[in-house]
Amino acid sequence: MIDEEWLFSPSNEYKDCSNAQAIYRKMLEKGNYLVDTIEGSDAVLSNMKKLFGSRLYRKIYAALKIQQKRKISEIKSKKPAFLFHASTRRLDVLLPKIPPTNASQFATFRDRPILCAADNFGKVEVYLFRDLYKTDGKRGVTMISNVVKKGMPDGKQKVVVSSNFCQKGYLYKLPSQSFVPVVRLDGYFDNEWVSFKEVKPVKVEEKTFEEVEEKSKLLYFVFYNLKVEKDFLKNVFNWKKKLETEGYSVVEELIKEEKLIPAKSVLNVLKNFLEKKKEKLPINRKGNEGR
Repeated sequence: MIDEEWLFSPSNEYKDCSNAQAIYRKMLEKGNYLVDTIEGSDAVLSNMKKLFGSRLYRKIYAALKIQQKRKISEIKSKKPAFLFHASTRRLDVLLPKIPPTNASQFATFRDRPILCAADNFGKVEVYLFRDLYKTDGKRGVTMISNVVKKGMPDGKQKVVVSSNFCQKGYLYKLPSQSFVPVVRLDGYFDNEWVSFKEVKPVKVEEKTFEEVEEKSKLLYFVFYNLKVEKDFLKNVFNWKKKLETEGYSVVEELIKEEKLIPAKSVLNVLKNFLEKKKEKLPINRKGNEGR
């Protein structure tokens, strides 16, 4: 019978994990759970309950919650003075909001209003240009790959796939007083923080797509169309696994199959279109004095 002392003892299989946390992580690895969604988070716990039985499950879950609170307190004690947030919108004050279901921060906060942030530029640059909505007006989808182990050009390490990207974005420097760290039940922390209060930035910087792409280790891609996006996301786990093992050649294959378009080329097409449209406007025609 598993006792409480064993649940809090260090795991032999996972570094920096207790045995209780190792059980949870093992569950994640064995199944395709999207724990950033409420449905996915509930599914992990529900299956744990079926596997271990109600009584033992309650003991494991209680140990996980205690250790999660400890980790949150530990991280908060080392919190930096400032955190960063990215958006395609220019705002004077950032307000808490209910996140979309695919960004509910490990489902930790459920339906409570939150403001997502991160403590380094590398974490937030993914979101600087992401358009939240598709061309049909529905909420868009963004998928970020894990680190690619081989085959990536120019030392780039991650792939960002989104429904759409904007040409510029804004990086917000925020005072960290009201923020708390987002920690998963197994103790995993990915430099994500939330606030339940409105926050006034101390600095706002405008960033262009070209500028960030040049300095970042990211490759940005857009789905060819809505049907491709829908089909692609059905197999998202297989795609990410293949990318991890085979590297950039998988991305090249998807481009050839007309499933993905490099986002920079998309933005250049859009930019050229807008420039040509601008040239045709009355204000740009000689002799009309802008009327």
